[in-house]
Amino acid sequence: MRLSRAFSAVLLVTLALAVAAPAQHRKNPDVDAPGGVGPAQAADSVFSLLKDGLEGHIKRLFMSAFDQDMPAYDEFDDQIEKLFREVQVFRVQFRVLQSEMQDRSGVLLVQVDLDESGSTAPRRATEEVKLNLVLTKKGWRISDLEPRTLFLPPR
Repeated sequence: MRLSRAFSAVLLVTLALAVAAPAQHRKNPDVDAPGGVGPAQAADSVFSLLKDGLEGHIKRLFMSAFDQDMPAYDEFDDQIEKLFREVQVFRVQFRVLQSEMQDRSGVLLVQVDLDESGSTAPRRATEEVKLNLVLTKKGWRISDLEPRTLFLPPR
């Protein structure tokens, strides 16, 4: 009986010390980018803005996922404006197929499943999209994407 109490006490103390260990000593294998953010966290940050903007039908939120220095940003903004005018309901899912992060930039190859419905016939599209990411003062943003055809308004 005395031995089991001693064992229980040692086990309890060991468990308490393990739980109280400082978080900075634990390594996260997914974290390899500046600021302790890895590909999964960078992707989640960007995908959250895209998904919430599309599904909430909030163009400004959707466009906040993009760096304003992106090539042809103004034309893309106009394209998204037309898309939001013609499509009332969006459902979107993202799946990262490949990721590569370096310093303050990265590249994601993503499968995007996009369902649209509204004033035109419902449309479902699945496409692989390459997202170039850059770490800005506001967090991770898309500095370019290819192809942009996934976000064309219905014809």
